[in-house]
Amino acid sequence: MHQKLFFSLLLGILINFSAVGQRQKIDTAFLDIEGVQVDRSQEFLTYEVRSLDKKKRVVGLVKKYAKNGRLLETFTYKRGIKEGLYQRFHRNGDLMINGEYKNGNQVGFWAFYDQNKCITKLVEYNDAGKLLQTRDNIFSQNNEKDSINGVKIVFETKPEFPGGMDNWNAHLRRHLKFPTAAKRYGGGEVVLSFVVLADGRIVLPKAISSTHPSLTKEGIRVINLSPRWIPAKLDGKPVDGTMNLRIVFRSS
Repeated sequence: MHQKLFFSLLLGILINFSAVGQRQKIDTAFLDIEGVQVDRSQEFLTYEVRSLDKKKRVVGLVKKYAKNGRLLETFTYKRGIKEGLYQRFHRNGDLMINGEYKNGNQVGFWAFYDQNKCITKLVEYNDAGKLLQTRDNIFSQNNEKDSINGVKIVFETKPEFPGGMDNWNAHLRRHLKFPTAAKRYGGGEVVLSFVVLADGRIVLPKAISSTHPSLTKEGIRVINLSPRWIPAKLDGKPVDGTMNLRIVFRSS
């Protein structure tokens, strides 16, 4: 009886695995200089490694490479339509562009990074893909090349949580949760980077370093729960500025 049950379960797993394999297949598309798909025997400039569903629609993660094998871009598809994270990379592998697609449209804030890993431009889209605005001056005191007329930028005031660090610590006590997946380590930390816009909104939080992926997720969640910050000031005026913030997790 037990032996029959075992073989029935095994057969079910194999059938299910086979069905998944039939629903999607790995495909490589070779593209010419105009982005038109060509045969591999023809001259091509880039190629994409992707998955196709049974209707031959692109699904899941797509990786685009240069002819020499260097990774250029990654993006995701859902039923043949771009959906989710988009990233483009510099020659050294560092991030160049970071954005998001929704139902085939560019949405939210798209960030452009220089080779010093600093944001040089932000482009904002609404949920329908309409361009709302472009912000060309994203200042960072961590970037030695950030200057105006050759003079190193020094903020008069840095971005700040409303009410200062005491209120920030109160915000953490109210909202921060220690992820179960990281509790076995007894503690940890995440260093986040984000942009405080001139109007105080927080955009594009990401981890610079983290001792566990779950801490990254929780840190970003708590940052996104915060009210509008007090922006940095330059020449008496609020400006868009990046900020780094360390969050320490301790088991109680």
